Amino acid sequence: MKKKFTTLALATMTFVMLFGHQPTLAAGENPAQVAHKVAFTQENLQRLDVNAPPESTVIFGSDFESGWDGWTDGGLDCARRHSNYSYEGNYSIMLRDESTVASSMTSPTFDASSYDQLAIEFFFYPRSMESGEGFLVQYYDGADWTTVAAYTSGSSFSNGSFYVATVTVSSASYTFPTNANFRFQCDANAKNDWIYIDAVTVTGITNGAMMASEKQQKITQLADPVSRESKSLAVYETDGVSIFPNPATDYLMLQSEDEISAVNVMSLTGSLVKSFQPNSQAVEIDLGELHPGTYLVSIKKANGNIVTKKFVKQ
Repeated sequence: MKKKFTTLALATMTFVMLFGHQPTLAAGENPAQVAHKVAFTQENLQRLDVNAPPESTVIFGSDFESGWDGWTDGGLDCARRHSNYSYEGNYSIMLRDESTVASSMTSPTFDASSYDQLAIEFFFYPRSMESGEGFLVQYYDGADWTTVAAYTSGSSFSNGSFYVATVTVSSASYTFPTNANFRFQCDANAKNDWIYIDAVTVTGITNGAMMASEKQQKITQLADPVSRESKSLAVYETDGVSIFPNPATDYLMLQSEDEISAVNVMSLTGSLVKSFQPNSQAVEIDLGELHPGTYLVSIKKANGNIVTKKFVKQ
């Protein structure tokens, strides 16, 4: 007599073959959800070409200079502000207090289903945060919100400095639906505890190596606050790639420690406006045909690594 296997049984066998033991259910977890998660992980592993270089696609970028860029204002403790606490340009989103959704900003809904990883990069400036206070980065998987990163004053950051942070999550551990979202939420205790969020970029990655952990985080403290004029010329070089001048007028220079094999210039909505293969460590991009505004430049190195940066065309 033929045996009939349920989805749960098949997923359990898959888990045992991959990891050598039965899946462990956390308190309150639904076995069917765990089965789906295991099957989803196996599907990703089967379709992933581990020899292929990673490819990244900018899903959207937000600088908040002309508005909310599709983000949702959570309520009374969230506001778009003109200030010197904006890393690029003049505007950023200010979050304060700990009034849950009212202290939050939510990204536009996007389709994450075709990616192996999602990365969200953002710049922030903390002000008047007491020790132990901070903010959260949360991810919506189509059904529930999950905190994927928490930043705390006194351990993650200090007041009065700019930071750039990146959080990367994997489809091996999180569901990637067609209606995904990210959310920033302040976790302070008063209305005079502020965090300013700016220059947010969400990137989808395919053919990336599956991460052993559920997520990866990176945070870097940038230069001390400087004048508006000199701040707009700052160049972030910790990834081995420099761009200058920024803002730019007629041309943009790229300088890399490694050979650059491909360059894509895109609008903040992800539309491709320029693409070429220089195969050089130094590249000059003619900006004469571009309209004034903020753009993204995706730089693919010869080793397969991809770096995405923003620049302003005046």
